[in-house]
Amino acid sequence: MGSRGPNKLGSDILAARGSRLARTREREEGRKAPERECTLMPPPEWLSPHAMEIWDKYQPILRETYTKGDEALLGTFCETLALFVDASKAVTKDGLTITTAKGLVKNPLLASLSQCRDSLLRMCDALGLSPAGRSRLQISDSYKEKEPDELDELLKLNQA
Repeated sequence: MGSRGPNKLGSDILAARGSRLARTREREEGRKAPERECTLMPPPEWLSPHAMEIWDKYQPILRETYTKGDEALLGTFCETLALFVDASKAVTKDGLTITTAKGLVKNPLLASLSQCRDSLLRMCDALGLSPAGRSRLQISDSYKEKEPDELDELLKLNQA
């Protein structure tokens, strides 16, 4: 009696479809996922100085997950985060309400803060900076230096 169900799809087909099973199949097939080149890209020219500082901070974190095509998204994320930080500082300095000719009114920067926060949450998800976003991305952990623990040593002994 043969195996039941359709034949298993290869890891290359699963990877092309974006399936999480691709890495599992690669291990079953004895293949290793191709390594991604981890190079830092210069920031786009259109970034503000504050956004460039944020770019320098986040680009090393994201170098495994983004490509040249994601430059606009990462740049927009940096610009939005810079705007959010600047608006937060201004609200902290000026307060939640400001005095105008009509009297006390809600600080208009609060609406900008809310819009920036919503945009940042969506971009964090798209860039893999949130737990939910990371779970949807297939990220190789090859760039992380990991000290071997007891489990790793046992696994190496079993493979030998």
